[in-house]
Amino acid sequence: MIPIKKNKLAERIIDGEAFVLAMEDSKFHTLNEVGSRIFELCDGKNSTERIVDIIYSEYEGDKDGIQRDVLSFIQHLESKNLIDLKEG
Repeated sequence: MIPIKKNKLAERIIDGEAFVLAMEDSKFHTLNEVGSRIFELCDGKNSTERIVDIIYSEYEGDKDGIQRDVLSFIQHLESKNLIDLKEG
């Protein structure tokens, strides 16, 4: 799967944290440093597997745990209507 950010978002990254406003429902979301990095990588170019590999290379932890956490967070982003998941 390839996650891609929704078009109708306003976002800013300040001190490593992302602040995202979803224009469709006017909901405001704050993402921590790792969540912000994952969200940044949801650019339509990186598959979920690639995102897991990047996060694994940038942060400490076991690969299985990171994979589980990244995939769970991507599902969370989709449930909050911040990204779409495309086949690929």
